[in-house]
Amino acid sequence: MKRYDSYKDSGVKWIGEIPSHWGVQPFGRHFQYGKGLPITKADLLPEGIAVISYGQIHSKHNSGTTMSDNLVRFVSPEYLKSNPQSLLCKNDFVFADTSEDIEGSGNCAFNDFSDNIFAGYHTVIARPVDLLYPRYYAYLFQSRAWKNQVQSLVDGVKVYSINKSILKKSLLLFPTLEEQKSIVSYLDSKISEIDDLLVKVGREIELLKEYKQAEIARVVLRGLNPDAPIKSSGISWIGDIPAHWSIRKIKFTFEERSEKNHPDEPVLCATQSQGVIPQSMYDNRVVVVNKGFENLKFVEVGDFVISLRSFQGGIEYAYYQGIISAAYTILRPNDFIDSGYARLLLKSHNFIQLLKTCVTGIREGQNINYDLLKNKYIPIPPKEEQKEIVKYIEYKTTEIDRLVVELTYQVEYLKEYKQKLIADVVTGKINVQNN
Repeated sequence: MKRYDSYKDSGVKWIGEIPSHWGVQPFGRHFQYGKGLPITKADLLPEGIAVISYGQIHSKHNSGTTMSDNLVRFVSPEYLKSNPQSLLCKNDFVFADTSEDIEGSGNCAFNDFSDNIFAGYHTVIARPVDLLYPRYYAYLFQSRAWKNQVQSLVDGVKVYSINKSILKKSLLLFPTLEEQKSIVSYLDSKISEIDDLLVKVGREIELLKEYKQAEIARVVLRGLNPDAPIKSSGISWIGDIPAHWSIRKIKFTFEERSEKNHPDEPVLCATQSQGVIPQSMYDNRVVVVNKGFENLKFVEVGDFVISLRSFQGGIEYAYYQGIISAAYTILRPNDFIDSGYARLLLKSHNFIQLLKTCVTGIREGQNINYDLLKNKYIPIPPKEEQKEIVKYIEYKTTEIDRLVVELTYQVEYLKEYKQKLIADVVTGKINVQNN
């Protein structure tokens, strides 16, 4: 890619050199400021006047350069009378005034809507005063070079706040008007190509994951021999099974355990992504206060823990020995069921649908009721066939997982390339005139 003929120091650590003829001026000279509606999530409606709040600004669907329909929620038209100052004008910027991580500080949305739309809760409105082509700045504000300016001024530990004073201290770049238009045109085209490719690769990843789950569900319920004689299981969620398989109630397939008084064992937690693991290995888990450990239930490798969350499969396999909340139900497979086969079966799509019929509680998908679940039937192949199924699935899923990892690397590379391209173009590291 070609560069400009000459460069100068921008005076901004995060931006570095810029083309010699570009200007640098404070953000505060070119914007007026406002606040979003003083509302909460409870004030949102299924329809009404569009509103964008800080949650949507932080959404992965927010490009920062256009206001897509999936970013908006709705509030009562009454706010047009009581809070007209929170209405956005076309070409306004809406910044989230808080972020749970430093990387989100400086996130904003650009309003290119023609219809009425409000800035919502936890937002700062920045209205251009004399910027002739605001869409260039929509791209500038997406660059790491500009966001790093803002993030260097932010204070916080768990919540990071942005206000108009911080925004005012940041610096803007001023290419010529024609250059701004060329930059936007170039980036619109290139970013669209990258986003289309990201969607395509993302869909390939989803299809592989769906295939993996479908293959697991097929094999754990039908076995490895497609020509084997079949019979009806008599159970709707199971359907037909190989004729030599049996079905048994869960309470006769697993032993319920409640052993306690192992205070020296490591504290475990049940995670949907990693199974039952030591709490110290799971960053998102709140650390248990160091008391009363003798009352926690003992778990051995190969046990299953019912962790109350059925919507994604709330029976987790124990990869480690330790102790866990006494509120959980601990199950140990009997001798005629292989723990590896049970692990696959209990995470299969069909079984998760069964779990959803065995819940109690206010929220859907919470509080798996073992008294209901234990009387449900599951298929039981011969023990050696169970092991063959596990061996096949491990081989099959290893290949699928390898492909998913490769595609995930592609996604990360494309995202990094997209960010670098935006930064290089909006700061003049690349000259896109006449491209």
